[in-house]
Amino acid sequence: MNIWAILHIRQSNDRREQAAALQLLRSNLTTLLHDFQFRQVAVISRDPKILVIARQYVGVKVIHDPRFDDQQPLNFDSACFKGLHDEDTAILLLSGDLPVLQTEIDELLRLGRSDWTIALSPHPIDDETAALLINPATCTDCYFGTGSFNRNFAAAKEAGVIAKIYYTPELSLPDAV
Repeated sequence: MNIWAILHIRQSNDRREQAAALQLLRSNLTTLLHDFQFRQVAVISRDPKILVIARQYVGVKVIHDPRFDDQQPLNFDSACFKGLHDEDTAILLLSGDLPVLQTEIDELLRLGRSDWTIALSPHPIDDETAALLINPATCTDCYFGTGSFNRNFAAAKEAGVIAKIYYTPELSLPDAV
C-alpha cells in the first residue's frame, strides 16, 4: 500500500497561535519525512506563512486552496492530488495542530491496512478529527473541522466502509499546542 500523509493546517490571525503552528509544522514535517516511508507528504492550508515554511522541505507537496472550507469534504479530484486514485493508495490526514507521534501513526496504519477501511482518532476540540487513514484514498469523503469526527464516521458507514476508531490520549491532548 502506498500512503500519502497530508497535514491540514488552519489559518490563524493570532500571532501566538501562528508561531506555535509554525513550530509544530517544522517538527511534524521532520517526523513524517524521516520516520516513515510515505509515497508523498503534503501540507494543505490557506495560511501563506505555513505554506512558505512547508516549501522549505524537500519532497513536501504544498497545496494552497483559498476556497478550502472545513465544512466541505476534501476534494481529491484536483490535479494536486494526482496519483490518489490508484487502488493501492491510501491517505493519512493529520490535524496540523497536534504533534505527529510515531506510535500513534503506526497504530492508525495497522488499523487501516485492510482495503475499504478507515481508521480515525478523535480530536479533543468540537468533535473534530485528529487523524484519519482512508484505504483506498477515494473510498469515502473526508472532513476536517468542527463536527468532522461524526461526519467522517457517517460518510464511511454510508459508503459501506469499515470504520475503526483509535482513542489515544497522545492525539487527544487539549493543550498539545
